[in-house]
Amino acid sequence: MARIVQRSAVFVFVVLLALVPLAVASAAGGIRLWTPYPGVDIEPGHTTTFTLHLTNGSGAGQTVRVGVDRTPAGWSAVLKATGDLGLAVHEVYVDPGETQDVQLQVRAPDEAKPGEYAVVVTAATPSGAVLDTLDLSLRIASGGGQGPALSADYPALQGSPDATFEFSLTLENRSLAAETFRLAAQAPDGWQVTFHPSYDSKQINTIKVDAGGSQTLTVDVNPPHGVKAGTYTIPVTASAGAGQSATVQLGVTITGSYSLSVTTPDGRLNATAAAGRPTHVSLLVKNSGTADAQGVSLTADAPPGWKVEFSPAQVDVPAQGQQQVTATITPDAKAIAGDYDVTVTASASQSSASQDIRVTVETSTLWGIVGLIVVLGVVGGLLYTFKVYGRR
Repeated sequence: MARIVQRSAVFVFVVLLALVPLAVASAAGGIRLWTPYPGVDIEPGHTTTFTLHLTNGSGAGQTVRVGVDRTPAGWSAVLKATGDLGLAVHEVYVDPGETQDVQLQVRAPDEAKPGEYAVVVTAATPSGAVLDTLDLSLRIASGGGQGPALSADYPALQGSPDATFEFSLTLENRSLAAETFRLAAQAPDGWQVTFHPSYDSKQINTIKVDAGGSQTLTVDVNPPHGVKAGTYTIPVTASAGAGQSATVQLGVTITGSYSLSVTTPDGRLNATAAAGRPTHVSLLVKNSGTADAQGVSLTADAPPGWKVEFSPAQVDVPAQGQQQVTATITPDAKAIAGDYDVTVTASASQSSASQDIRVTVETSTLWGIVGLIVVLGVVGGLLYTFKVYGRR
């Protein structure tokens, strides 16, 4: 009987010894800290997020204290609740047999050099007893951290002032994470610049590009009414966070148009002159085109014996501008009273315009005085005749 009791005691002791490791495992090793992607690539100045899992393999719910045990110098790491990134956490309750997630955000400094860096996260009891650790590897690849690239198929276009200039751009995201880029253009005053995807006409000012991917864009440029001929540069920029940006210079060449006209300051197209005597008429040579008219010369088609001179005889008229010219018109000395047309023409190599000026020739005052003298002479002669012969 004593032998049986002795054997039973030994059996119970052995069973208890076997259960001790299980109890320890249940208390200390029941919490598992893990992530499916413990090693990631990151760019200098960027932030990456790990999703950490806390699995409770024990038979009782546990409050687990989580913390970052080690980070590289200059790096920052913070633990946050899943689904509420504004809530920082340091303890997580995990039901038995359940898994709870925690977000770990790690930011690399701007000056981080290529290489591998380690971050260690621990799971412990509220009293500080370590339950599990997780080693994370962050790699900054050589050549990583390249900014975006922006290019145009045809960066320079040419057309008339009323044309719409359509540029096709390619935006490359050479970073290790998806980025949302803001699009902007620095156009001259009055110009309109719009962006839309190449596959859609909807206007946009931001666009998302996957890591290592690219997007094609269409940029429509509309110059303002009356824009002058010339070449205009429009920088277009795509910018994202952390100072990432790319710029392409777009060029628009506006071809010139010329439109000359001749008028007078007050709009009146008539003048009064005396035969053989000069009269001055002020003229305006206008250019309503988009290009400067160089070397505009003035000529006149007048009746025979008339003389027309211009001062100055040649002018440069800027786009949307005007120049004043004085025309000196001298009718023929034998011109009789009446209305005459003088055609003034302004001509350049690119354009020309003509305008008729009606000139009214009046009888010269000299002939009026001569006529008056003749009449007075005749009257005086008659009076003398009556006086001398009237007495007889």
